[in-house]
Amino acid sequence: SSVCDHLDKLLQATPQLASTCEAFAAHSSRVIDAHARNKQLANNQAAVLELLELPQLMDTCVRNGVYDEALDLQAYVARMSLLHADLPVVK
Repeated sequence: SSVCDHLDKLLQATPQLASTCEAFAAHSSRVIDAHARNKQLANNQAAVLELLELPQLMDTCVRNGVYDEALDLQAYVARMSLLHADLPVVK
């Protein structure tokens, strides 16, 4: 009968469907992890930008003779390197 034929086809396709679902789950897990990292970066964008701008700001302070501010920046960088020694951007 037609219903039995359809059920047989469904049973035959089930293993392929299961493996495809597992592959999708693995891929979506990687996408979710990447999204989480991107979201964290977006949330910390201002802080990251501030850190990346420190060398230029330090150079500007020294070139303009504003040594007190340059020393304050150096102290800030020293504190950051102690607090976040594991981050490459701080080294």
